[in-house]
Amino acid sequence: MAQRILLEVFLFLLPFGAFFVFRAISPNLRIADRWPVKRLVAIGFGLAVAALILFPLLQPSNKGLCYQAQRYENGVTIPARMVDCALARPPARDPTPPAAPPVAPRNQTPDP
Repeated sequence: MAQRILLEVFLFLLPFGAFFVFRAISPNLRIADRWPVKRLVAIGFGLAVAALILFPLLQPSNKGLCYQAQRYENGVTIPARMVDCALARPPARDPTPPAAPPVAPRNQTPDP
């Protein structure tokens, strides 16, 4: 999450940095006109919003993939991974039903 926020801040500040570098290397070092702050803010805001919209669209899709949990099979731990849903195996079930809990014997009192 922090990486995403830093990326947005960087994209917003990018036009200001580019303008600052442009003004620093220009032959006329005096700033005769004011900085175009409104335009720089608009450009930075546009870059940040475009990144918010475009980056998720460019991420790879997990469509058709299923999560297969980590399992222990034949003495080997198989790590969790994403697999094709057609190849995914359901978790193995123990074929024997659980044993019934032991029943404690009742206290039997002799008949009078």
